[in-house]
Amino acid sequence: MKAVKLTSKNQASVPKEVRDFLSVGPGESIVYSIEDDKVVVSKFKEVDREWLESIGDTLEEWNSESDEEAFEHLQDI
Repeated sequence: MKAVKLTSKNQASVPKEVRDFLSVGPGESIVYSIEDDKVVVSKFKEVDREWLESIGDTLEEWNSESDEEAFEHLQDI
């Protein structure tokens, strides 16, 4: 376990051994999730939006106007 100190802006550096373990570097993203009493850090996996859009029309059960309205905010992610 390695401790890091927060800056005055509540920022912290990711230790080298964690960056190496996650195979991340400058410009890449990591995500945090809370599981029980722990914070889990993972590498952010990019979403292939072109592929998702290409299969969208094949999922007819999700092609209603109400579904479009309900999930519209996901396009901003």
